[in-house]
Amino acid sequence: MTKNKTRDIHSKTQVSFPTIVLSVAFAFLLLLKLVFAVITEVAADEAYYWTWSQQLALSYYDHPPLNAWLLALTDLLFGTNKFGLRIGAG
Repeated sequence: MTKNKTRDIHSKTQVSFPTIVLSVAFAFLLLLKLVFAVITEVAADEAYYWTWSQQLALSYYDHPPLNAWLLALTDLLFGTNKFGLRIGAG
C-alpha cells in the first residue's frame, strides 16, 4: 500500500509558479549580462587586470593573484576579447 502512495505523490509533482518566474527572470538577466559584456567598452581597471594576466605571478603589489590567474584561464579558453575578459569577472 505504501508503494502506491509513493507513486501517486511523485506522479502529481508539478513545478510551482514562483519557480517558473524565478527561472525566467534568471535566464533573462543572464542573457542581459552576456549582451552587455559584448557591447560595452573595456574599462580602465579591466585592462589593468588583464595586463596582470599576461605576466602571472604568485602575488602582486596591490591585489591577490586569483583575479589574474582566472583572467589568464578565460583568455586561454575564450581568446583575447571582451567576452573572455568579462566572463571570469562573475
